[in-house]
Amino acid sequence: MKRFWSVTACLLGAIAIVMVTSFLSPSIGTNVNLTSTGLFSQAVTAIHLHPSTKYVLYDGAKRIGVVSSKEKLDHFLKEEYAQDYAAPFPDTALALGQDVYLAREQSYFSYANEDEDIFSYLKQNHLFSIGAVMVTMRDDEGTAGKIYVKNQDVFDQALRSYLQLFVSAEDLDRLENGESQPELSAPGEQTTGISLGQKISYARASAPVEEVMASSDDVLNWLEYGPDTKKSYYTVEDGDTLAGVGMKNQGLSARQVMMLNTDTISNVHQFLLAGQQLNVTYFTSALSVTVTKPRLVKEEIPFATHYIEDETVAPGTRKILQEGVSGIRSVLYQETWTNGVLSKGAFVSSHDDKQAVDEVVAVAPGEAGQLGTGTFIWPVDNAAIACGWEDYSGHEALDIINVYNRYGDVKAVDAGIVEANGYDPFGGNYLIINHGNGLYSYYGHLNEASSLEVGRTVLRGDVIGQIGTSGNATAPALSFYIGIQEPDNAHNPCDGYLDCTGYAYEN
Repeated sequence: MKRFWSVTACLLGAIAIVMVTSFLSPSIGTNVNLTSTGLFSQAVTAIHLHPSTKYVLYDGAKRIGVVSSKEKLDHFLKEEYAQDYAAPFPDTALALGQDVYLAREQSYFSYANEDEDIFSYLKQNHLFSIGAVMVTMRDDEGTAGKIYVKNQDVFDQALRSYLQLFVSAEDLDRLENGESQPELSAPGEQTTGISLGQKISYARASAPVEEVMASSDDVLNWLEYGPDTKKSYYTVEDGDTLAGVGMKNQGLSARQVMMLNTDTISNVHQFLLAGQQLNVTYFTSALSVTVTKPRLVKEEIPFATHYIEDETVAPGTRKILQEGVSGIRSVLYQETWTNGVLSKGAFVSSHDDKQAVDEVVAVAPGEAGQLGTGTFIWPVDNAAIACGWEDYSGHEALDIINVYNRYGDVKAVDAGIVEANGYDPFGGNYLIINHGNGLYSYYGHLNEASSLEVGRTVLRGDVIGQIGTSGNATAPALSFYIGIQEPDNAHNPCDGYLDCTGYAYEN
């Protein structure tokens, strides 16, 4: 009988052992897997009859390992912050990375202490986040941009530096203080307003350390170009000017090239050295900066020419009965600039300072308008020289723009006969007028081929086409020169044919 009970007890014990072993098998879950406990082979040091709380680190769906205690992890983060992050990111704290989290799990196992390896893994892979300020820029279309900065002062300093690319520090101070300026009484401009197209909000947040900007220089670079823009550079050649560099690179103005290179360029007339590297990537900011400014200019009032047929005048000659004198008009425009680019110009008012005196010319019968007056007008309204004569090697022309209408009309600078109407790969659609006095005028990069036929008579101020980008042009502009004796004997119009003073486009 005793033998029977002994055998029975042994059998029941064996069954119990099997049941307990099955109960504690890996089928309980990942937190009791005896062969895979995460990135580190943490040995199981004990198996318990009752579960206890373990702290398991995860990187997304990836299990890193079991830490000995939450307190040990907190202590490591504090030490790491004090050692490597307190200086660049003061008055905050270090936390686990964006996708890293600590899970509380129930487990029947105890694991070997691998805190040192786990913490080293976090450090080597920069799996941390830091307390920061989230700056969000929103407009009517939604979120235009979002960045993390160590504090609001860093962003505000960078924003002020960015705004000073478009207005002076003095103007910015005056506008912020609500100070006004007297109305313009002499040619020039003044800044009367500045605004952002986006609303900016600030909020405390935790962000990956590598995404938090600690310096205003980093924020300024982001405000200028965003996170992914790869900058393009141009190597200066002999004879290049800022205007010429800009015209060869997306039609930037001299001032825009200067704005992109304030570390080396301080004014739009600065001499450039061959081999110098210039940034020619214009801003692609999440912010749109709008500046309003009135501009007062002096404009020429062209005189008109009246022809009288006189049989006593020899063919091919002309007799001036009354000299023509151009008038002067003061014109006030209201300009709107967006991110440093003139986006709108509107006429406000004008008054004549000096009346024009019309020219009266006697010519042989049938020759009215075929001979030029010898006095040229500007070929476009609201004219400015975007790229001057030889602003870069081989550029023997003026690139002239209409600052308020980039595709505006092109006008004959003097009376004459259409000599040529054609197209070539460099000048695009072009027209040449023979003024009958040994002078020719060339008009290139026209938007479309002119409708004027060869041999057609045109008068001073007649519309002959529109500004365009045909041929080798990077932006809308009229290529213009004066030919002497031959149409292709190009001369600078600013050498005695047009008064170019004040016409350089520096904005």
